[in-house]
Amino acid sequence: MGTLSQTIFKAGGETFNNITFTNAGTKTLLSAITTSNVIINTGSNLDVNTANHQITVRGNFTNSGTFNSRAGV
Repeated sequence: MGTLSQTIFKAGGETFNNITFTNAGTKTLLSAITTSNVIINTGSNLDVNTANHQITVRGNFTNSGTFNSRAGV
């Protein structure tokens, strides 16, 4: 994903095999996501939004950047 702030949205949620967040700019969830593995690289920011959109991870969650879980765990 690029260096600008971005949103991820799909009505009913989105499914990814693996998802990696790189570069500057906040990536904000506007719907739930399901994925095998999540990687947040250094300098990247993932935000679940004030609506606390769910992230279902079936494998590994690797955070070297910033993860804003809001009211989630």
